[in-house]
Amino acid sequence: MSLDAQAMLEVNRAAIYAAARHQKQQGVESPFVVSVATFGRGIRQEVLQALQPHRWAWGHNQSLVAVPPPEVVRLLLKQPEWASPAGAACDGFWVLGYAFGKSCLCSWRWEDEVADALF
Repeated sequence: MSLDAQAMLEVNRAAIYAAARHQKQQGVESPFVVSVATFGRGIRQEVLQALQPHRWAWGHNQSLVAVPPPEVVRLLLKQPEWASPAGAACDGFWVLGYAFGKSCLCSWRWEDEVADALF
């Protein structure tokens, strides 16, 4: 796991939850949200352009929070065979952090752990 990719999830936590909740309200069964670094060598320009129509918010340090379709995620990850984990068991929704060519895929609960009494 890349610490930079994981950090993309942590710094944009609020925007990621907002995007996932919006998708759920729109009837999406298994929301999928990405948080992508755009600074430095964070992302190729053609991928940034492909993500732009699916942007939910600008995040920390001009990172991008988006709800892209699988074909854009395949382009981002350079994995033509990548399949969305939407069918995989998950109590919440899926998030993908991406920075400097590395990714981090996680499932998040609907209850933000920051709001959890144990944290």
